[in-house]
This record gives sequence, structure tokens and C-alpha cells, in this order.
Amino acid sequence: VKWFILIIFFVQALAVVNLDVLRTLGERAVFYSPVLIAALLIVVIGWLIVRSVRAKIVHSKMPYRRQVAAITEIILFYAVIVTAMETAGLKVTALVELMKIVLLVIGITAAIIVGIPIGISLRPEIEKIIRDVRKGSRKGRKEP
Repeated sequence: VKWFILIIFFVQALAVVNLDVLRTLGERAVFYSPVLIAALLIVVIGWLIVRSVRAKIVHSKMPYRRQVAAITEIILFYAVIVTAMETAGLKVTALVELMKIVLLVIGITAAIIVGIPIGISLRPEIEKIIRDVRKGSRKGRKEP
């Protein structure tokens, strides 16, 4: 707060001395500093939350918890950084679209990793269900 007040008085002093270029630069710094402080707060608080989530995952009993924790930490911190950049007034459309693509790839990969073993292990049951459905559909048809 103290430095913020000093900057405001410095800008006014530049206006009195008639240094317009420095005055304009100082005004922009005064008006932009709350935005930068908000972005910095988002990064700090987000980092604390991300570290807490990582610790919860590492201390859980799930398999591959360290790998899952590392991937989760990267994704969440990326989201925190993008949010802070947007708060600071930067255009982050490309970064948001990149994140969508990465999450889509992770989702498809997880579906394949989980789906193939489940499909292979349930193959006999699925074949039985298909045979029963075919038999049932033949019973309902009238023979010519």
C-alpha cells in the first residue's frame, strides 16, 4: 500500500514538472498494478491449492499415484497460470484451446487403456448376450 501511494504522488509530481511521457507511463503503472497484484494472488493461491491436491493424491492408496499426482499438478497449474494471465489482461485463447486438446487426448487415451482390457475380459459374456439377442430376434420373425 505504501509503495502504491508513493507511485501516485510520483505521477502527480511528473505532471507538475510537465514530463508527459513519464507521467503517462506512471499512470499506466498505477492503473495496471492492481490487476498485476490480482494475477499474482491467483498464482500464489492456485499454487497452494495445486500442491494440496498433489499431496492428497500422493498419500492416497491408488496405483500409480505419483504419476497421477504429477500429471494432475501440471494440468491444474497450467489452468492457474492461464487464469492469471487472463486476469492480467492477456489474450489466452490459444492456450485455452491447447488445454482443450490436451485434455481430449488424455480422455481418449484413458478410454482406450480402460476399454480394451474390459472388452477382452468380458468377451465371453458379450458373445453370449449377442447370441441370445439374435435368437430372440429370430423367434419374433415370421418364417416365409
